[in-house]
Amino acid sequence: MDRKSIVIRLDSSDVASARFTTSPAHELVRIVRALVAPARFPAHRALLRDVRAAAPTTSLATLTQVITARGYVPDFLTPMTEDPAVVAELIRATPAEEITAQLGELVQDGRADPTTVSRLADDPDGTAAALAEAVDALWQEAIEPLWPAMRQVLLADIHARAASVASAGFGAMINGLHPTLMWTGQAIVRTSSRYADDTGPGRALILVPTIFGWPNVQTSTDPARPPTVLYPARNATSDWASPPTQALDRLVGRTRARALAHLDFPAATSDVAHALGIALSTAHHHLDVLASAGLVDRHREGTTVWHLRTPLGDRLVRAPR
Repeated sequence: MDRKSIVIRLDSSDVASARFTTSPAHELVRIVRALVAPARFPAHRALLRDVRAAAPTTSLATLTQVITARGYVPDFLTPMTEDPAVVAELIRATPAEEITAQLGELVQDGRADPTTVSRLADDPDGTAAALAEAVDALWQEAIEPLWPAMRQVLLADIHARAASVASAGFGAMINGLHPTLMWTGQAIVRTSSRYADDTGPGRALILVPTIFGWPNVQTSTDPARPPTVLYPARNATSDWASPPTQALDRLVGRTRARALAHLDFPAATSDVAHALGIALSTAHHHLDVLASAGLVDRHREGTTVWHLRTPLGDRLVRAPR
């Protein structure tokens, strides 16, 4: 296949206002895709088995009418919000003309069954209600229990990317997101795309780390939204859904193992104390021991001391189970 490029042009105000966010809706869509074609997601095989076992069969059947293993997904299924509790309501509120137009794009993409999609397009309000109900049920039954751990990984990635901007600049951060993304000084270029597009500046930029999007990158240039880049999060394939191993418990002690596991992204001493339900002085003592062992880095900003795992600490927490 002849590969094309997508160009997202940015001016200085776009770069200045670029922001990172998490997207539970995008993760849900990618989980459905992974359940449709699990062989494409070997890194998440065991976790997908658990998700499939918990997922309502009727919800999956409804969603897979419009979410295929590859290709276009209607944008109204991925409202840009960090709050999973409002995703279904935002889907229900999509104007009928948007639903009809996006289902038309889905037919043109050629991967979904055209007869089914055309039937759905004949009743856009009913389709939105049915899809919203399916999204809500799938989230509550199969994904919500995983979301706190997923969100930790995503926030850790966002912090690392923000630190990269501070230390090396916006362009270096973009170049480090994925091998197919490149910053030219005036635009983000995504190579190896099935589609070609060239968007003008002036619409800001949203950057979204994903876990179940791994190892691929996706760009959205819908004129109704700011251009969006979805990229694989750091540690997306690690065993983030599991607590610290018993071996790590025995090595450093259960409380220190929990503290080390908590430090996917920088945390103050008080944050660790609150998360673990221990006294501030106890958290300080355990973090001091972990720092002395080379498992935690710390730095002070004003009166606050921030803690983050070192690469050695990462290896211990991410060790095979």
